[in-house]
Amino acid sequence: MLTCTRKLTADGVISQKGMRASGANGWYGRYALLNGVPSLIHVSTYKWTRLAPNPLWITIFGPSWRNTDPASVSKVLAAYGVENPGLLHHDATVSPTVLLRVPTGAERHEVVAAVADQVRHLAPSVAGLASTAPAKPAAPEPETETAES
Repeated sequence: MLTCTRKLTADGVISQKGMRASGANGWYGRYALLNGVPSLIHVSTYKWTRLAPNPLWITIFGPSWRNTDPASVSKVLAAYGVENPGLLHHDATVSPTVLLRVPTGAERHEVVAAVADQVRHLAPSVAGLASTAPAKPAAPEPETETAES
């Protein structure tokens, strides 16, 4: 997976500037911006056993890391899901996840190229989400004094 994210970064498909690697029980991955949209390219044994027979996935968070309605992200990705049946997985509470098919019986460079091509193909579908992102994070609301203070 590290080789895939390096290739995607070198090709300008994703940006990892300021991003980190992360992991927990059953998954690990790299956070990245895909067309300016927060995402996570990851290996998930849970999704591998429950959703599809492949370990590699990309989760699309939407215009911001948090507080994005998964249904709104799913709407933007709907056309991609129709064009690529079986790749888009979503539910009401989790950001949509796209299966990245890993070819079997292939050399490492072929696997990296295939995964990079899939992410490159997905990138235009998420571009609409980046346009809804705020230019910079909103400033916190100032504290207001109450009559009791």
